Amino acid sequence: MRSFDFNVHMKFYKIILFSIALFACVLRIYNVDAFSLWIDEIYTMFAVHPSLSISDIINDQGAHQPPLFFIMSRFIFNLVGYEAIYLRYLSITFSFFSVIVIGLIGKEIFKNIYMGFFLTMFVATNRMLIYYSMDGRFYLIEFFFSALVILFFIRLYVKGVSTKINNWGLGISMSLGAYFHHFGLIPPFILFLFVTYTKRKEILNNSNFNSLLKLFKPFVLMLVALTPWIFNGLITGAKINSYWLKELDVEGYILHGFNYPIIINVIFYILWGVGSFLLLRNRKIQDLSFVLFVQLGVVLIPLLFSFIKYPILVPRYSIVMFPYVMISIAFAFDELLSNVSLRYSRLFLMITVIVISLPGVHSVFKNPRWFEKSQWREAAANISNVVNRQQDTNWVVFSPTSGVRTFAAIDYYLDYKHPKSKLIDNFVVGVDDNVILIEVESYSKIASDKFTSILKQYIVSTYEIGAGLSTVKVHYCHRK
Repeated sequence: MRSFDFNVHMKFYKIILFSIALFACVLRIYNVDAFSLWIDEIYTMFAVHPSLSISDIINDQGAHQPPLFFIMSRFIFNLVGYEAIYLRYLSITFSFFSVIVIGLIGKEIFKNIYMGFFLTMFVATNRMLIYYSMDGRFYLIEFFFSALVILFFIRLYVKGVSTKINNWGLGISMSLGAYFHHFGLIPPFILFLFVTYTKRKEILNNSNFNSLLKLFKPFVLMLVALTPWIFNGLITGAKINSYWLKELDVEGYILHGFNYPIIINVIFYILWGVGSFLLLRNRKIQDLSFVLFVQLGVVLIPLLFSFIKYPILVPRYSIVMFPYVMISIAFAFDELLSNVSLRYSRLFLMITVIVISLPGVHSVFKNPRWFEKSQWREAAANISNVVNRQQDTNWVVFSPTSGVRTFAAIDYYLDYKHPKSKLIDNFVVGVDDNVILIEVESYSKIASDKFTSILKQYIVSTYEIGAGLSTVKVHYCHRK
């Protein structure tokens, strides 16, 4: 695409970029509380409960994933109060800065402001990113640091601008991305291999240690920063022989960011493929092929691990790859428009931006619950209505060991208003008076038999309550 060079119109670009970032925040804040907390958000609330110390949080969570997200969550709760909504606002904040960073990446890669607008609108209105921006977990934080790594890597290794800001910025960004989730380790690992390969002649012909240290300074910084956690994390991870994910979903993992109508998805898939081919051939900017290699690494490394040990291809974890995917698509789109006159390329780009923005905007204002999930808040409210109709009645949440988190969700929402609630685990129910048993979703055959035997002790009235993807049954039981 021609004309509208960044250097000439940078002030205008900054204003538009900031406006798009604010627009992205509006889309995310508008229905930020439309969904109840889901299982992992509730797990976070329990994991950083005010009764736990920071050392407790590190010891408990460090065995499963890097603990930085939980430490940050605890700090935020200490600052503004123990309310889950603040974690969602944290995600929205990172969403705002993600739009800014993506816009700056567009400036580094492309020669005109139009492709920068395309990238920022892609981020601002993508339905998957909108959803995770309204989620009190680490996914948008991972997206932000993944994008920030790209920005500093381009400046430092592609354009060769070796400043303290670029060196330290890349090292810190890679470290923080890895400290929020272990999938954040993959892009830096691929980038290290990429630098080693592309600079192999310089490495082989240079025996000066200081020069080599300068070349790999960001990666050395990351290694030092991760030392307190990485060895303990690797040792603990080696002891884990199973994961909650039961089967591989390679397609869902790779295509998780594409929640558009099928025609738009197909167009994006084609542009993604074309962009990857162009990146491999390096037709525009030298060494930009790292964008493709990181995508391959984020897919192949977890896939190989899944075959060797246990499945870990959780679709939402692929968010670390999505900034690279967006660049591939934008790269192909820019190539497509490069042979079109300025007048028609502007029009075509404007139409494209409108088309890709409509699904996200429509979801926010007309269909905020387009993403199906369990609505524990609403289920708990209905359960409360049942409980309140029964005076002086204890109630318990029946919790088979196969789904403790799921049952904890109901307990989380009910425990504040009903001090007589109990979370009963391992099928132990020791209540002599009238009791309300809350049965959530399905459970194993052993659990079913045990539950049935418990119900035989009572005269039972059952209320079935929908909870989005889940079903809750409330059994009001009288002693026979």
